[in-house]
Amino acid sequence: MNFILSIYHPDTVPLAVEWGCSIVKIASFELAWPELIETIARSRIKHVILSTGSATLDEIRATLNYLSDKQVTLLHCVSAYPTVPEDMNLATMINMKEQFNRPVGLSDHTTGLVAPAVATALGAMIIEKHIKLDDNGLDASFAVMPDQFRAMVEVCKQTKASIGEVKYDRPKTYHRRLVGNEMVRVVW
Repeated sequence: MNFILSIYHPDTVPLAVEWGCSIVKIASFELAWPELIETIARSRIKHVILSTGSATLDEIRATLNYLSDKQVTLLHCVSAYPTVPEDMNLATMINMKEQFNRPVGLSDHTTGLVAPAVATALGAMIIEKHIKLDDNGLDASFAVMPDQFRAMVEVCKQTKASIGEVKYDRPKTYHRRLVGNEMVRVVW
């Protein structure tokens, strides 16, 4: 597992490099801060996760120009806390992938599991979800408890597995049978 640091100020970039972070995240509100972006561009940081919640298309384009030597993953984000499903506009994530030819993901502020699953089905490579341990704190209204996070991960894994691959051949018939303590797949 890689350690990822969110960078909020240019002065913290050398610290990220010193700690050996090869991946950093830039939050939505810092995306258009030229001094921060330039400092990261000049650093040894290799991969930038860029949240786009408060950025225009032109601001995303300008930031990517500065970071042209970096691997950049764009996170679709709605900067509303919490975000209601009808405001998610996940089609934007698809458009970002088409516009910029970069990997995409989702910075999710909804309270449910639907948006991460749909984003996964639409090609998200990263799902960012806030976790809480209790109902206190700034993120409490949209963060999930660890068991909900675990469920989200499982739903996203099942979503990805359900997409599968293109297959037109006739599937083999099979069923599952319990043999001892293990579930086995019997094919005929």
